[in-house]
Amino acid sequence: MSGSIEHPLIAEVYDAIPSHQNRPDVAFYTRLAGESNGPVLELASGTGRVLIPIARSGKPVFGLESSEHMIRRCREALEKEPREVRDKVELVQGRMQSFQLENRFGLVICPFNSFLHLLSAEEQLSCLDCTHEHLGPGGRFAFDVFEPDIPRMARPGFTEEGQPQGFGLPTGSTIELRHRNKSVDFRSQRIESELILDVVYPDGGKEQVLHSFQQRYLFRYEAEHLLARCGFEVEALYGGFDQNPHGTTGPGPLVFVARKR
Repeated sequence: MSGSIEHPLIAEVYDAIPSHQNRPDVAFYTRLAGESNGPVLELASGTGRVLIPIARSGKPVFGLESSEHMIRRCREALEKEPREVRDKVELVQGRMQSFQLENRFGLVICPFNSFLHLLSAEEQLSCLDCTHEHLGPGGRFAFDVFEPDIPRMARPGFTEEGQPQGFGLPTGSTIELRHRNKSVDFRSQRIESELILDVVYPDGGKEQVLHSFQQRYLFRYEAEHLLARCGFEVEALYGGFDQNPHGTTGPGPLVFVARKR
């Protein structure tokens, strides 16, 4: 059993998790990339789930990622791509709250709640300042976060384990994955969560791996305030990746597109 968030198995299973597959955010961010003037930077680029489709579309794209395991998985995925796709990608190891690159970008993206891994207002502002600095004139920053449902989060059952997801890996291992919200701190706006992976290896060996992580949830107007403080103007706020305005459909992510002032 391992409690390390850097366990290499997390990067190995990431793309195989059923709920991570066929997400509509890939098409959304790829379209934005095609509209951008200049290369694209993805913050917390992970295994390349969004980055590689952008490169396939012909756009130069940089991936900033803190985890060496995720970077390695992304490189392995890129090796399966044609040279013209590989040549569009540059990967950099670093933290999104403190990065310094020579390039300037037409678009910076931060998909799939990754911005919520910044656990304080100071870290969030630092990330937005870095992003603003790395955008060219009129460049855009796009990101999505879940919209907090406080009544649901306050219910006792919120911290119970969710339904397991079972799936296999190309290595022959099988995984049963469960997600558990361990605690909610409403004062600091932090949720502590845990992924529990019960692994059966091809030789019959078994292991349980625990992946613990925290997120600091954001409210709509809080996010708009942070963006304004760092020199951004909200160009669009969607209630999902179908680009319907926020509030016109049921619960969904907050999808921001902000332009550098």
